[in-house]
Amino acid sequence: MHTRNAGRLHIIDLLRFIAAFSVMVYHFTYRAPMIDHIGGIPFPELDWWTRYLHLSVRLFFMISGFVICYSADGKTALQFAWSRVVRLYPAYLLCVTLTFFVCREFWQPYFTLGVKDWLVNLTMMQEYLKVEHVDPPYWTLTEELHFYALMFMLLLTGQSHRRLLFVTVWMLLSGVDYFIKVPLARYEMTLEHAPFFAAGMVFYDMFKHGVRVPHWPLLGLTFSIGLARFLRWSDIDGREMHAVCSPVVITIILASMYVFFILVALRKLSLPESRWLAAAGGITYPLYLIHDRIGLTLLHKLAGVMDRWLLLPVVMGGMCAVAFAIWRFYEQPVMRALQAFGRRRGL
Repeated sequence: MHTRNAGRLHIIDLLRFIAAFSVMVYHFTYRAPMIDHIGGIPFPELDWWTRYLHLSVRLFFMISGFVICYSADGKTALQFAWSRVVRLYPAYLLCVTLTFFVCREFWQPYFTLGVKDWLVNLTMMQEYLKVEHVDPPYWTLTEELHFYALMFMLLLTGQSHRRLLFVTVWMLLSGVDYFIKVPLARYEMTLEHAPFFAAGMVFYDMFKHGVRVPHWPLLGLTFSIGLARFLRWSDIDGREMHAVCSPVVITIILASMYVFFILVALRKLSLPESRWLAAAGGITYPLYLIHDRIGLTLLHKLAGVMDRWLLLPVVMGGMCAVAFAIWRFYEQPVMRALQAFGRRRGL
């Protein structure tokens, strides 16, 4: 990391935690009981606003666009690839395994995957191999891998400094794909979610170099295409699953995300260094990996034992505690060992 920027990224730690926590609230209070009907406890008093928290996944993609550009600066393609392996796999391997065996034992009749499915999931390649995810939220990891592959190619070809040109071409492809599906590139270039990753890339360029003329039209382009795509997804959900959301509210929330990131990029919004913020950022990934099926299993098993208004915060707090334990006592030591291994080999 660049020392001059290190303190300012603690606000990203907080934002990542808020995004992960919001996704958990969405799954527990709206997605599971109202759409998937898989053992969740209904919270009709909350679903009028928790239904909008699925926007938090797109916030994750924006954060990823920013943070991945930040972490790729000064790295070779191989160093970047190794840093992504170190970052993704240790927590993932443990969380996939934990989720599989907990759900296999307690999440019946909803959980139907076998040992072979679990082994394929350990590779993180299950979507390519047409194998069901152990936990449905893992679909976002496939999109992240696509984005990492694109960043790897920019580094490999020595074009990472031309990120704004890349964003321009990427958005043109995503815009065309909105109307006419682009063959091959649609999935490999994650064109459906590209506007959110691309916005994060533009915000990082603004953060690093200061405001430049191309930033504003590119942000307008990413916002327009991203909003159009999300409104289309929302309309499909409304018709097929009766998950109706207001286009006005969606627009306001997405615009608020952009305003927040603009303030961060302009260095108008920052937080001082704090171990609590570092911990909040640290537990985000394991929390995202374990919260859904394990959390729903707990909600399902304890529904008749505890009042739902007490059960919900207890389970969410428990998921945060488990995520903290994974991060503090497993992920951090393993990552340090892998980083030391990589340094010895020039990675």
